[in-house]
Amino acid sequence: LFSQSLDGGVTWSAPIVIDKSPSGPAFVPTIAVNSAGAIGATYYDFRNDTAGDGVASTDYWLVRCSGSCADPSSWSETRVTSTPFDLEKAARAHSLFLGDYMGMTTDGTTFQPFFIQAMGDTNPSDAFFASMP
Repeated sequence: LFSQSLDGGVTWSAPIVIDKSPSGPAFVPTIAVNSAGAIGATYYDFRNDTAGDGVASTDYWLVRCSGSCADPSSWSETRVTSTPFDLEKAARAHSLFLGDYMGMTTDGTTFQPFFIQAMGDTNPSDAFFASMP
């Protein structure tokens, strides 16, 4: 959810959903603000998953907004992962676990997410970095 204050925190806009996941859930968000003041948020979701196939097809996404971000239509989305990965291949620590070391930074107006993907039975997690102009 996103809420915006334009008066130093005295009042806030109504919260809006900013992820574009058509059927939910979106999970493990990160957020950053670039040098132009645009807000970026990343998250994983299952929109490309096929129910019942035994694979938890998962992708990583970036949404961004500049200007009037309290309007849901002002947020645009870009896919960060080139193809889905199987979340079921992630390490198990009481449940599926991608890891703790994810985040996002910026370089000027470019968003730079750092994220984890499960890569297979013998490689439950690899770290990835993307540069999203």
